Amino acid sequence: MKEITFYSTNNAWTNNGLVTMAQIMENFEEKVDVMWSDDNISFKSVDKPITDYIAQAMQILAGKGTYNFSTTFKLLNNNDELGSSYQPPKEYPTQKGEAKEEIIVITDNEREFLKKKKFDNKKKQQVWKMRMSYFGKDDKSYLDLGINLKDNSSFKRLISFENGKNTCPLCGMSSKTMEDVKNFFNPLFGEHHNNEIDGVGATRKKAKICPKCVILSYFALFDYYIPFYRTKGNKGVSYLSIPNTLELGILRKVFNNLSLKGQFIDFSDAFCTSYGTNIKNLSSTSKSASLITLLHNIKNKYHSEDEIEELTMSFEPIEKEEFKEINEWLIISSNNRIIHMDSNEKIYNILEPFKDPKNNLDVYLVPHFLNSLSFSIFNENDVEKFFNGILTLDPKKISEGLFRIAKESISNLNKIRVKYHAQNSSPLYLFTEIFLEKIMGESTMLDDNLKDACKSIGKTIGRGFSEDVGMLTKFAYSSGPEEFKKALEDASFRLAKISALDNKKSFYLDANHLETLMNSIDQNNFSDMKTYFVSFMSAYVLSENYRKKQRKE
Repeated sequence: MKEITFYSTNNAWTNNGLVTMAQIMENFEEKVDVMWSDDNISFKSVDKPITDYIAQAMQILAGKGTYNFSTTFKLLNNNDELGSSYQPPKEYPTQKGEAKEEIIVITDNEREFLKKKKFDNKKKQQVWKMRMSYFGKDDKSYLDLGINLKDNSSFKRLISFENGKNTCPLCGMSSKTMEDVKNFFNPLFGEHHNNEIDGVGATRKKAKICPKCVILSYFALFDYYIPFYRTKGNKGVSYLSIPNTLELGILRKVFNNLSLKGQFIDFSDAFCTSYGTNIKNLSSTSKSASLITLLHNIKNKYHSEDEIEELTMSFEPIEKEEFKEINEWLIISSNNRIIHMDSNEKIYNILEPFKDPKNNLDVYLVPHFLNSLSFSIFNENDVEKFFNGILTLDPKKISEGLFRIAKESISNLNKIRVKYHAQNSSPLYLFTEIFLEKIMGESTMLDDNLKDACKSIGKTIGRGFSEDVGMLTKFAYSSGPEEFKKALEDASFRLAKISALDNKKSFYLDANHLETLMNSIDQNNFSDMKTYFVSFMSAYVLSENYRKKQRKE
């Protein structure tokens, strides 16, 4: 068989495998023609059976997708005083069990260094460590499957593939033979009670699919470019993220852009000593944070053309209409639980570059704010709510999450960490003056005058009451226009008194903006007005508390 065609399926995992296989096969250049269509990809071999190249592509992917050069040796190499220069003896292990046999004996000085780092300091160190064995539990079901694909029964059925009376529930094509689908190689067919995948009902445990879709599922299993992260702690959970779309052209762009150096964390890099995630710019290990960051990395280019080594394709811009096709994602945990997550299509506008007022350079929400503020000190549920509010452009979630983060900053003043970017304005300044305004503008329906008034008054109250939880709570939990107005009157009086008694403080509310706010609030616009106001008030509380911390230092 010199030519074979694989069709788009209703299964996101299988589609991932199809695009991954096509990317690798394109590197065979003159030997294999890869032909993309809207709903299928065809492969044509010039010199030998096309299945030989499929097996070769799998071996390339499986070896690199399974193992990492041990962190131990990277740590030793990166310490100049030790003079260590360890290198992997091979690109990757090629035989079952070989990885466990490859060890290097380290010196006593190196052992002492590792001990101080609270790292494994055994004299004999394993060269290779497993990377992404989320679904395979042992060598037989994982490494051996990919390295020795030609011995696999499913692959043998692919070689002798024929059309038949059976219809595959994934690709819709006919096949003479069908195989049981198992969640160890396709987690979307898992038996977890929460796995409600479109098109697969309660009978999924008995589902059978064609050999083509089985092989494509194997490719996804070893795809080391699939975005993943692991939550912190000894009981941390690993998650994978894949877009739930049937559009092969869109998937081609998504996986291409996430497979270019500079777009993801490259584990082959000598200075990459943490395998907790391959998502570049990830600020917090939450589901919403990872998806916002992924969408940013898909949309915005970070690599330079001379960094491209493995793939023949360069960065492909994602248009706004195309972006709508990747607004639904599947988050897959290591226990095979599937979580559907949606993004608002307007987040495309939030991820656009903005101009830094300081020097007119481009700045982005993810690297210049979300990845620059340490969220680890804050309650993870509040952080998740804040991120999910941005992801879905839900102003209520943004307001509530941001308020709780700001309130927590009052008692954790010394733990706030902000990472500055050379030549750019402060991350908190960029957030309050640029990003938050755009986010709230896209998610609320207020006229410009009322927006300006909310921001101005919210700024003064946030700064003036940055440590007064009681006063801030009056606004955050006000139930209607009248209660909100009473809080404004109280705040105005107290701020005027503070300013009059202390000539070093000036917290007078802008009279025009205060009048606009008092006269414009009604029951119809109260919800949007309150969320807009509280969001900015909270942002300025956070900014003011960090400013106080800096002044103390």
